[in-house]
Amino acid sequence: MDTKRATAALVLVSATFGLSTGLWAGDALMVLGCPTRGVEMNCLIVRAPDGVTYDISSAKPRPRTDDLVIRLTGTKSDKLGFCQQGIKLDHVKWTYTKRKCRAP
Repeated sequence: MDTKRATAALVLVSATFGLSTGLWAGDALMVLGCPTRGVEMNCLIVRAPDGVTYDISSAKPRPRTDDLVIRLTGTKSDKLGFCQQGIKLDHVKWTYTKRKCRAP
């Protein structure tokens, strides 16, 4: 699936089912969601509506938590993570959207 079609599919799925919907394109993932603190110190996660959790602790710089929705891309990591919450992502790139996160 090319990037334009993957992005269009992500927007369609996000509009239909809400935020934090992930779309895999090969080893890469695109997600819209709210970053939140993980259980372990310094862990950062995004949870999808289907219950899948992504560990985005490798994001540099780190987005603020429980503030604005972020749009991120990352690749599935084969490394063991300290957070032990969800699928660990590497090469995380993100930008803020204008949408506010819902109250927890």
